[in-house]
Amino acid sequence: MKKRQKRRRLGAALAASFLILVSVSGCAQNVAELKKTDILLDTVVSATLYGSDQETLDGLFDEIRELNGKLNSKDSSSELSRANEGNPLSQETFEVIEHSYDFSKISGGVFDPALGALTSLWDVRDQEEREAPAKEQVEEARAHSGAELITLDEENRTVSFSDPDASLDLGASAKGFIGEQAKAYLKENGVHSALLSLGGNIVAIGAKPDGSDFLIGIENPKDPGGELLGTLSIKDESVVTSGDYQRYFTDSSGTRYHHILDPETGYPSRSGLSQVVVVCENGETADLLSTTLFIMGLEKGEVFMRSYDPEHKIGVIYTEQDGKTYVTENLKDKFTENEKVKDEFPVTYIQE
Repeated sequence: MKKRQKRRRLGAALAASFLILVSVSGCAQNVAELKKTDILLDTVVSATLYGSDQETLDGLFDEIRELNGKLNSKDSSSELSRANEGNPLSQETFEVIEHSYDFSKISGGVFDPALGALTSLWDVRDQEEREAPAKEQVEEARAHSGAELITLDEENRTVSFSDPDASLDLGASAKGFIGEQAKAYLKENGVHSALLSLGGNIVAIGAKPDGSDFLIGIENPKDPGGELLGTLSIKDESVVTSGDYQRYFTDSSGTRYHHILDPETGYPSRSGLSQVVVVCENGETADLLSTTLFIMGLEKGEVFMRSYDPEHKIGVIYTEQDGKTYVTENLKDKFTENEKVKDEFPVTYIQE
């Protein structure tokens, strides 16, 4: 029987565009390569394992499927959807809620796991034409949103709300949590080299079998599906992207509304950014940060990161609405600009 991953509590320091797997070639000879793809987490999930077996690969997808069943806010039968009923939650579901709640405090409320009323109102899924909610509707939903409405009972693993119309939405953290659980499962089952893609979340376990880095393409939000902004070289790290160019709708006047909501306004964030990419050892932390930094914007985001990550271990790529890109200095040896677009979409490195 395959070992289950250990449930680990994160410390106090703890999206949804698509990253591109540029290359997983160049592997050592005689190392088995297994691949699998499925539709989970409301996105395309794929995995490439090296030196492993089919049972482990299938078990990985079973693990992801089980966690998704617990944390899917769009499924009325999921644990997350029923969290406000006062019933004890599984360790996994309570942990991800607790981590998100703690990070809401760390971010000063910029990250908020209790925006269910707002996300349900906006319901941004597909690229379609429809009208935005009325201002009165947004204000009403805001009144029933906010992490301050949550009370957590760690001993009994329950969640309660001071407002019966409040609800959770962990769309900005659940995939990161699931990615970390998937990584733990693989490592406990002897996998030392693998690459997972959970939509806008990439998880690298180790390096390629030949010791070289995995290469991840960074999409150009001004030209989705076209020429990349560049590539990232990573090993044993996670890369998470939040962007405004995959999930959005457009109203009859041509105004576009994306899915990343600002808790302060109740509307899609207007921070001046089009994309944020976070590179971090912990995928859940990267997921929480990518949304937070997108809402904060470049200047406030960098001020926050200097306090949150004083040792500069976390890398960030910010792309503004006009295509200008800013990369933290600690990614200089990992990020390679695309020569074909660098003149039109210049890259500036942020000094630490």
